[in-house]
Amino acid sequence: MTLSNQNSVALVSGLEQMGLIFDAPTIECLSRYVVLLQKWNKAYNLISRHSETQIIPRHILDCLSISKYIEGDRVIDVGTGPGLPGLLLAITEPDKEFTLLDSNGKKTRFLIHAISELGLKNVKVEKLRVESYYPDQPYDIVVTRAFSSLKLMTELCSHLVGDQGYFVAMKGLVDNDDLALIDSKYSVETEGPLVVPELNEDRHVVIIRSKSDT
Repeated sequence: MTLSNQNSVALVSGLEQMGLIFDAPTIECLSRYVVLLQKWNKAYNLISRHSETQIIPRHILDCLSISKYIEGDRVIDVGTGPGLPGLLLAITEPDKEFTLLDSNGKKTRFLIHAISELGLKNVKVEKLRVESYYPDQPYDIVVTRAFSSLKLMTELCSHLVGDQGYFVAMKGLVDNDDLALIDSKYSVETEGPLVVPELNEDRHVVIIRSKSDT
């Protein structure tokens, strides 16, 4: 099974439109990930069948749209699912260390297989709920995608981030009430739209830091 010509063109074109320039081996690795995801999805429903028809814009380009916000060396993706966005970021940021955290066994089995198949050395998988995972050292960045609320995200993930660390939350629409409910010890550094080629859906990013760090 190989990446379809349509998806291959959409991937390369979309990355170029986003200003993301990767070498040929990185593009090949991203393509192989898509093929693995499509193959496993037939049996394990890792992503919805509806979204699979737009897998490049809705999942691959969408996840990589936050690349410019990933500035630290140690990153954890909480509720990573099948590695979205953490595994994609690990492919494109080989000098950074990534942890993919999820409590779903089907998804973590897929991740372990994909990491092995792709030969990635900078990423590990933890099959735990976030409130049960205590790392040996804190992370520079906590990434989440479509987490239920920003308030709950900061509460559940606060023990993961270092003193100078921050949260990168990927959302569809950002509700003002959601922003207002974030604990006052945090400040919203950035809140704005993400531009994803060929995706006619709202996408936003929210960057949150502890006020003691600002």
